[in-house]
Parts: sequence; structure tokens; C-alpha cells
Amino acid sequence: MQANSSLTYTYGTDAELLAAQRNAQACCMNAGRSQMSSSIMPNADGTKTIMFKCNGPWSMAELAKTSSLTII
Repeated sequence: MQANSSLTYTYGTDAELLAAQRNAQACCMNAGRSQMSSSIMPNADGTKTIMFKCNGPWSMAELAKTSSLTII
């Protein structure tokens, strides 16, 4: 996942929303990000679309991959 990427899910039930949130959290953690933000938009068919964006501090390993700084 790129630093500015977002994850988008469409859901119709609370269970689907929870599954989307868990999946997004796992993706953010795998990308070395510890926090995420979200926004929800209603759809014409009664479902909703949620977009997650990974935020928060990079892990030291991820920072080393994306930075020109050398971490000692």
C-alpha cells in the first residue's frame, strides 16, 4: 500500500462494516502505519461506501524504506 493510498469498501450491514474496518486496519498495520481515518458516503441503493486512509507515524523499518535519511 502506498503512503497516500486509500481503501474503499461498500457495505450494507454492521457486520460488513466491521469486516471492512478490520481489513483496513490490517492493511494499514502491514504498511507500517498505526492509525487511520475514514469517511462514509451513502449510495443510491441504500448501501454505504466507506473510505479508509492510513495515517499516523511510520514504523522505523518503513521510514527507512521511504526516506533518504539513514537511521542508526
